[in-house]
Amino acid sequence: MRYRIHDQIFWGCSMGLAFLLPVWGKLVPPVIALMMLNWLSDPRSYSAFRRIFKEKQRLRVMGFGLIYLVYLIGLTYTSNFEYGKFDLEVKLSLLLFPLIFSTAQFPVFPGNRLRWILNFYTAGCFTGGVILLFHAWFNASFYQVQGSFYYGNLSWYFHSTYLSMYYNFAIACVIYIGYTKKKMNRLLIGFYALLVLFFIALIFLLASKAGLFILLLLFILSAIFIGWELKNIGWTVFIGGFALFVFVLGYWLVPINVTRFNRAATAFTDHPEAGVVNTESTAERLAIWSVAGDIIRSNFFFGVGTGDVKDELLAGYKEKNNLAAFQKKLNTHNQYLQTFITLGVIGFIVLAGMILFPAVRAARDRDFLYFIFLLIFALNLVLESMLEIQAGVVFYAFFNTLLFTTKRNGDPVSRIPA
Repeated sequence: MRYRIHDQIFWGCSMGLAFLLPVWGKLVPPVIALMMLNWLSDPRSYSAFRRIFKEKQRLRVMGFGLIYLVYLIGLTYTSNFEYGKFDLEVKLSLLLFPLIFSTAQFPVFPGNRLRWILNFYTAGCFTGGVILLFHAWFNASFYQVQGSFYYGNLSWYFHSTYLSMYYNFAIACVIYIGYTKKKMNRLLIGFYALLVLFFIALIFLLASKAGLFILLLLFILSAIFIGWELKNIGWTVFIGGFALFVFVLGYWLVPINVTRFNRAATAFTDHPEAGVVNTESTAERLAIWSVAGDIIRSNFFFGVGTGDVKDELLAGYKEKNNLAAFQKKLNTHNQYLQTFITLGVIGFIVLAGMILFPAVRAARDRDFLYFIFLLIFALNLVLESMLEIQAGVVFYAFFNTLLFTTKRNGDPVSRIPA
C-alpha cells in the first residue's frame, strides 16, 4: 500500500509539472520539491540507486546528469563563486530528474500513463494560451496598449521563444496522441485539429523566428513520417499543402513576422557600429557571438569556469564597445557557445552528445515524439541559452528523462507503431 502511494505521488507530480510548466513557472519548484521528497522517503529508491552501475538502462538515464557534474567541476576553477552556486541551483533539475527516473521502478509509467502526462501538458499549453490572450485583450481594451496581441506583449511573463518551443512540442504531442489512438470519431478529430490550429495561431502571434522555423520543420517531418508510416503519399501532399496555406495566411494576418524576418536578413548583411545600441535581436546575437568566439579561442580546453562566464562576457562586451549587450548583461543567446565558454570543449562535447546520441537512436527506432522533442530543443539551443533559466532547464530535463525512460523500459508508448 505504501509503495502504491509513492507511485501515485510520482505520477501526480509528473502530471502537475507537465501542466504548470507552460502556465505558471513559479509553481514548478514546489512540485519538483514534492517529487524529490517522495523519492527520498521511498525505500525502493536506495536499493535501485545501488543498481545503477549494474543495469545499463538505469546507467543510461543517469548519464544525462553528467552535464551537471561537469558544471560542478567547473566551479573548482572559477573566481566568481557566488554566481557559480547560483548557476548550479538553476541547473539542478539536470541532475534531479535523471536521478529520480533512473532509480524509479521499471517500467516507469506503464500503459497509458505517459499519454495522461502528455494530455496534461497539452492542457497546460492551452490554458496558458487562453490566459495570455485574455491578458492581451484586457490590455488592449482598458489600457489601449498597442500591439498587445503580438510578440513580447502577448508572452507577458514568458519569453516568446520559450513559449513557441512549448507550443511546437504541444503540436507534436497532439499529433502523437491522435495518430496512436485506436478509435477516433469525427468529433475527436475535429477537436484535435482545432487544438493544433490554436497553437499554430499562438506561435504566429508570438512572432519568434526560431518558433516559426521549427513549426515549418515540424510540418515537413510530420508529412514525411506519416506518409511513410501509412505508405500513402497523399497524406504527405495534404500536410504539405496545409502547411503552405497556414504560412501564407499567417504571414498575411500577422505582418509583424515579415518585418522581423526582413530585419534578421538585413542583420546578416549589415554591420552596425559596435557602440550603437541595436535592439534587433539577430544583430544583437551576431555581435554577442563574435565576443563569444574570442573568449572560446582563449579558453578552448577547460573554459572560464562555472562562475566566471558572465564576468568574461561583460568584459568582452566592454572591450568591443558593445553597449547593447553590456547594458542588458546578456548571455550568449546560444547554449552551445555558452557551455563552450563555461566548460571548454569537454563541456561542449557532453552537451552535444546528450542530444545527438538519443536523437540517432530515436530516429533509428522511429520514435517520432522523442526525436521531435530533441530536434525542437536542439534547434532552440542555437538561438537561446535554454539551460540558463528554469523555463528551459526543467522543460528539457523532465521531458527528456520521461521520454527516454519510457522508451527504454520495454513499454514503447512514445513510439508510433510500424
